[in-house]
Amino acid sequence: MLYGRDAEQARIAALLDDARDHGRSGALLLRGEAGIGKTALLEWAAGRCGHDRVLRVTGYEAERVLAFGALHQLLWPVRDRLDALPGARADALRAALGLADGGHGDRFGVGLGLLTLLADLAEDGPVLCLLDDVQWLDAASADALLFAVRRLAAEGVVVLAAARDEGLLGSGLPEMPLGRLETCDAVRVLEGRGLPADAVQRVLEEAAGNPLALLEFGAAGPTAPGTLPVPERVLASFGAQIARLPDRTPGRPRRGRCRSPSACSPPSAPRSRGCRIAPASCC
Repeated sequence: MLYGRDAEQARIAALLDDARDHGRSGALLLRGEAGIGKTALLEWAAGRCGHDRVLRVTGYEAERVLAFGALHQLLWPVRDRLDALPGARADALRAALGLADGGHGDRFGVGLGLLTLLADLAEDGPVLCLLDDVQWLDAASADALLFAVRRLAAEGVVVLAAARDEGLLGSGLPEMPLGRLETCDAVRVLEGRGLPADAVQRVLEEAAGNPLALLEFGAAGPTAPGTLPVPERVLASFGAQIARLPDRTPGRPRRGRCRSPSACSPPSAPRSRGCRIAPASCC
């Protein structure tokens, strides 16, 4: 369950319905600050697709230097379909995925091969591609994906991408900015958390409508100075929670080595941006 995202869900649903009912392709870039709920919308779209084919990729800052690393993540589950592609396009994709020699020189061939592969997959039914944290995709993968997405038309392929405000600027893709939640929806996010009225008011003021901030501040209280922007305060909240863990906790950074709020975030922190209240609901 999502709160305050009716218009966004309706727009995504229209793309999915067009792909299923009319074979139309479409793309949409969700843009917004950290914790605003982009991942939650991607997950909602995946759930709405039912048994349709869903391909996923999540950008990781540490892998931005690995050429075609993100494309490898996206296409590895369907690598067996490369044999159905025309020779040169299949060869370009195999090289990009590390399945054959040839290096990464044929960027055009990789983009064309990706477009052909997506169209081929869609012959079996609608295809949904979910691209999360695209601001951290390696340049080679981003170029290939944008090349293919701009040329999709009547294949039944839907591409939903999510980026922070500074990511993938000038992509040419239709965009949908995600704003902060209205007060009524923010209150619904906090319901059932057992907070007294004065604490609810404080969290509402501190979180300023950011879904993940509402959950983090509601659970632990604001732990960063109020002068910091909300996204940085969310990251600082994760860092404060890590600092309270015992030294022997698996995955906990060693003391004295954390130099910034973002560096304190555990590897799983970005996936928490779905703003989950409980396994079956999220904001």
